[in-house]
Amino acid sequence: MKILVYPHMLSIGGSQLNAVELAGAVARRGHDVTVFGRPGPLVDVVRTWGLRFEEAPESGRRPSIAVAKALVRLVERDGYDLVHGYEWPPVLEAFYGPCLRRGIAVVATVLSMSVPSFLPGVVPLIVGTRQLQAAAGDRPTLVWVLEPPVDLTANAPSDDDGTFRKAHDLDPATPLVVIVSRLADDLGPLIVWAAA
Repeated sequence: MKILVYPHMLSIGGSQLNAVELAGAVARRGHDVTVFGRPGPLVDVVRTWGLRFEEAPESGRRPSIAVAKALVRLVERDGYDLVHGYEWPPVLEAFYGPCLRRGIAVVATVLSMSVPSFLPGVVPLIVGTRQLQAAAGDRPTLVWVLEPPVDLTANAPSDDDGTFRKAHDLDPATPLVVIVSRLADDLGPLIVWAAA
């Protein structure tokens, strides 16, 4: 199957990293997978997974008619069977572009804290929690739960050489509890908290 994966952005963040890592895993299962989007730091990860990258046009406002048209051209040129949009702007661009114009299947993944009511009800939906699944329960299509995965190999903690403690002037003998929360600026401030 030829699949076009379209994360909402290719900066470092949870939803888009999940999109790229899952695209890589799907490719390793024998599918032909390409990632589409505006260039960002995750393009290197896309290439590490051995995936092709197709650059989206600069769109300004989102969703974008220019991006929807670019998706249609790409699908026509390369013959994709499915477009998988992550978060609402890519889903709308894929729906109003390749889906309505060429009948290409679209699936949506929303890992945000709510599912927008304006997402087309005919698009199958994947969400990150059972609460989101229950909240989206009145949709006419299936709603699946896929809790955001964590690659425990790539993201395994390394041996602590004391760098963090030194940087924050913390006693090496005191146990630490460290929480890092929210890496997206538009969702609120980054909070790093350490208790000794």
